[in-house]
Amino acid sequence: MWYGITSRQTISLAISGFIAASILAAQPVVQTQVFPLPGGGPQKIVWKLTQGPDGAMWFTTGCPISPCPANNNEEIGRITRGGIITEYVLPTLPAPNPYGITTGTDGALWFTERQVNKIGRITTAGALTEYALPLPAGPYEITAGPDGAMWFTEPNPGGYAIGRIATNGVVSIYGYGQGQADPTSIVAGPDGALWFTDVNVNRIGRITTQGQTTWYALPGVCNPIGIAVGSDQALWFTCFGGGVIGRITTIGTMTFYTIPTANSQPVYITSGPDGALWFAEQKDCKLARITTGGVFTEYAAGIACGEISVGLGALWSNTPVGSITRITFSDSTPPAITPVVTGTLGSSGWYRSDVSLSWNVTDPESGIASSSGCDTTTLSADTPGITLTCSATNGDGLSASRSITIKIDKTPPAISGMPGPDCTIWPPNHKMIPIARVTAADALSGIAGGSFRVTGSSNEPRSGPQISIVQSAGAFIVALLAERSSDGTGRVYTLSAIATDQAGNTTSAAASCTVPHDQGN
Repeated sequence: MWYGITSRQTISLAISGFIAASILAAQPVVQTQVFPLPGGGPQKIVWKLTQGPDGAMWFTTGCPISPCPANNNEEIGRITRGGIITEYVLPTLPAPNPYGITTGTDGALWFTERQVNKIGRITTAGALTEYALPLPAGPYEITAGPDGAMWFTEPNPGGYAIGRIATNGVVSIYGYGQGQADPTSIVAGPDGALWFTDVNVNRIGRITTQGQTTWYALPGVCNPIGIAVGSDQALWFTCFGGGVIGRITTIGTMTFYTIPTANSQPVYITSGPDGALWFAEQKDCKLARITTGGVFTEYAAGIACGEISVGLGALWSNTPVGSITRITFSDSTPPAITPVVTGTLGSSGWYRSDVSLSWNVTDPESGIASSSGCDTTTLSADTPGITLTCSATNGDGLSASRSITIKIDKTPPAISGMPGPDCTIWPPNHKMIPIARVTAADALSGIAGGSFRVTGSSNEPRSGPQISIVQSAGAFIVALLAERSSDGTGRVYTLSAIATDQAGNTTSAAASCTVPHDQGN
């Protein structure tokens, strides 16, 4: 049977027109805890699960066959992390067939009742309220919208319908009578709209909170079922008809990834705490994972046939029938911590600008349970080296730390000893006259080897030496010839100095000295 989807038409497995990519990653060890439902068995199944506001998972139960033999299988349930189950029998007769469930903005759980065409609300204390819907169709999936209301899908013979119910019970219906569709899963998108799958018309829908709908046709025979928002702020969906996972951006750009197992029949998908997407393969009841980069991991058969939810530090599945499975992973590796440094990198590991340091902290097997020192830090002051450390612990208690030392030198070197602005050589006695002792210094990263230079030139070149520049004890000793041309206006010597520090900051200085034609001029 098709877990999580009932009363649907037959769906083809043929698919074409996809850009396929398939990369298979290593498989961590899966640990499962199976919690049988009270009175469970082949006539009782969990449909959907969601994390409630009270630190427990909430779920809907129903009968996988029609008609259901007894109303006591139609319940709203609560399960703790340790597997303690509480169930609340729905009073509506005949069997209401609860299906989709979500946590509302009012701190209660909201759910659909397909058979009796109602939306239900239950508080964490178990108080029930039901709201009748105006259309003769069974509401299917439900999600909390960006406007604080609950939004739900309604497959309808009179045309597709997307419904909205405010926390006060006021219902609005959009799209009825505007064409055939079969809306299934629905999720609040990162763009402030609702996104949903249209399984049998083979398209993705988007509806604004004002009720305006946009459709995105899918290539091949995709038959999308589940949809979720990824950590990359795109929408990810399952293609049951082609064994493909699809990705669509909020502007409609699509990418498709072929699942390694052929004809895997992926159904529901959810975004995990590790930044990846998790989904169920109905064909072999496999749990599977895809990163936002398109890398797949597939797990052992028999773990997840339909519903797959994230909550309380674990994955939750409605497999096998009549029970709930909590899925964790045996994690033998600590978290991976990678520093991300943004700034202008100079030489020798020095930065020549303000630096922003952030951290990528990931653990694909058991997730990150806690971290410290991993917030983004901005450094703006020069420093010979400041060490920052990020530490993290994963869900299995394994810890890791990563440190990085940031050196910042935004200040260029200082050049001193150049001749002053009134440098004059007199008398012109044809002797080399010491003019300057030029030095360069950098208080932080130091002067880069070979970068400090002093050069000179004259406006009255001659064949013999005019300029002497000698390096001694880290300084340049400059001497100039006290001479000028008899028919000129005076000799002008131009001196230039340049130095670069280890970080790559460069400074320069210039000066001039004059041998005038006449002392009085």
